[in-house]
Amino acid sequence: MADFVISDVKKVREVFDWVRVNEHLARGWVLLSISTGQDDVKSPAVRYILGWTKGEPAD
Repeated sequence: MADFVISDVKKVREVFDWVRVNEHLARGWVLLSISTGQDDVKSPAVRYILGWTKGEPAD
């Protein structure tokens, strides 16, 4: 279970690279959603939606 409520989210970021996702999570971002689909050239793509629940985000 998440230790935050959606109203705690102050900023949302969309990321497509799992390496960047892990970097964001290590800095305190939380994972809100994962979805799969295709990019513009019909290659498989994974979209991660991250949320920031603290003060100003550490970019």
